[in-house]
Amino acid sequence: MQKIIIAFFICVFPALSFTHEGTITDYRVVDGDTIQCDIDIGWELSVRTYIRMARYNSPELRSRNKRERMFAKRSKVKLKKILDSMDKIKIVSLKRGKYGRWIGDIYNGLINVNNKMILYEKDYPDFRKKKKSK
Repeated sequence: MQKIIIAFFICVFPALSFTHEGTITDYRVVDGDTIQCDIDIGWELSVRTYIRMARYNSPELRSRNKRERMFAKRSKVKLKKILDSMDKIKIVSLKRGKYGRWIGDIYNGLINVNNKMILYEKDYPDFRKKKKSK
């Protein structure tokens, strides 16, 4: 019976079996959606890596568009402010992205920082390039 319950949860919640967790000991905000951090993974081991926030895309700091750079700086400052106000920061990484960074969620207790940043920037203009229709 116990094996059936475990198999059920693995089938229903497949993401739970492939996530990695860790507590951040030191960090640096790279831009509005990426941080470089030291993650304590237990047994006095830590890993320095880049984490990109899942489901969230901030404007680019290195854009040619001045207005986009302005919004990107605001995003970076806001993320730093949120992370500085937290006492314990936890990372749940989901997978590796195409640039080698881990893509994951940042938590303070039950508060998801990714969702907080999405709500903060919901009124920002969309700076992504539009594909031309034929």
